[in-house]
Amino acid sequence: TAFSQVNYNQIITAKYAEIAEIDYLKDEYVITSSGWETVIIEPYETHYILHYKGEKSKIWWEYLNYDNDLEGDLYLTEDGREVIFCYDDQRILFYANYNKKTDTYEQLIELSRLEVEDK
Repeated sequence: TAFSQVNYNQIITAKYAEIAEIDYLKDEYVITSSGWETVIIEPYETHYILHYKGEKSKIWWEYLNYDNDLEGDLYLTEDGREVIFCYDDQRILFYANYNKKTDTYEQLIELSRLEVEDK
């Protein structure tokens, strides 16, 4: 059994967000917006609570494995998004809008400038 490094006894606050869309011609993600945003993630083993702009969302997920390419723990949400916690880079990646035809996530949200505190 694989174990995640995400500490379920802590709350993660991100202060900065970048949103990127896939550019199929360049075969890379192109940033469409970025800026100071406060996003709070309360991780639990089976789900996480996302706090954003006064709203709370509960998202179910499961731990898949450690992603060697991105050097982080990979989770898959119930709606098919990938969430990757990159510890050394201090960022959290959300891959969304999966396109089956191209086998590509068309959106990438990167949260950074992270602060961690105990629940």
